[in-house]
Amino acid sequence: SYVAYANDIWNRLISTTDFHFSEMTKQVNNENNALKPYHLEIYKNLTDDMNKLMEVKYKNRTKSFEFQRSRVEKIGIENIRVARLKRLESGHQKWLKDFGSSKKIIPGIKHLISVRIDGS
Repeated sequence: SYVAYANDIWNRLISTTDFHFSEMTKQVNNENNALKPYHLEIYKNLTDDMNKLMEVKYKNRTKSFEFQRSRVEKIGIENIRVARLKRLESGHQKWLKDFGSSKKIIPGIKHLISVRIDGS
């Protein structure tokens, strides 16, 4: 919370006599409507790039898991082989769970300013 900045902004807002919130709101809405298709296109491009990157990571990890599995299956002592396969499987399942949750693409939101107006 930057009280000095908020106080300065508020003083500027109330000191201007010709300042109209409704006109400013209409202008902001018009600008937002004009920029929505542009931002949507950028968002789609970013999500496509991210999905391709995640697909490559998934394929690489799956190949790595299969290779590790093939190496472990060659172990001659059964109890060691079974223990290592369990550990490998549990690690892979944990990675799949984490990968699934991190695969979601959510646009970032940044808080810029908070304004509190107390009634008198």
